Amino acid sequence: MTVANIARILWRWWYIAVVPPLLAAGLTVSLASSPRYYTARTEFVFLAPGSAAVSGLQDGMAATLINFTGAVQRRYAAEHDVVDVSSPTATLQGNNIREGVSVMLADAGNQWQVSFNRPVLVVQVIDTSPEAVKARLVSLATDLTLITEDLQRSVGADPKDFITMEAPVENAAVDSFGPTRSGALKGGMAVLLVGGVAGMSLSVAMERLRPHRERRRS
Repeated sequence: MTVANIARILWRWWYIAVVPPLLAAGLTVSLASSPRYYTARTEFVFLAPGSAAVSGLQDGMAATLINFTGAVQRRYAAEHDVVDVSSPTATLQGNNIREGVSVMLADAGNQWQVSFNRPVLVVQVIDTSPEAVKARLVSLATDLTLITEDLQRSVGADPKDFITMEAPVENAAVDSFGPTRSGALKGGMAVLLVGGVAGMSLSVAMERLRPHRERRRS
């Protein structure tokens, strides 16, 4: 089949030939407009008064710290909009969350049994820019610190004996996922190419389905 024959077929079946490319163009626009998302995961560690580490604690103090950390988490969840995920190891993006915050008590257990063995809050943030993620982390650290102090102040604890929270937000790595501009461009070109070939193939198939006598007349 010559190029001229294909051109005549496309001209005759233009209303069939344009459908796949139009669908491909719509998909390309959708790919190009899909935003990229950014996420960070870090741990906020609660420390005993005068302590700089959670290792080497006596069982009684470790249990006290873990219980207090859980109280801070529950207070924060009651006062703020948080995302509930199945476990601290589950990711926000894996749960199809595209904007939000998760604050959970570290859990070393499994799907059948929990095991809260560390005074640590596992914090996850997801947003549409690295700057927004960092800002959310800073806000989280500020709010959790205020709750930590308020809970102890409300029971008359001396500030020098306060449990403190270590929140290394400046060291939190921000990762990204979603289509890049170059990736979307390459994907769009491939989709358009496939759409063009599909339109041509469909037109040729329609031409072959025409009665032989009708094709001879044309």
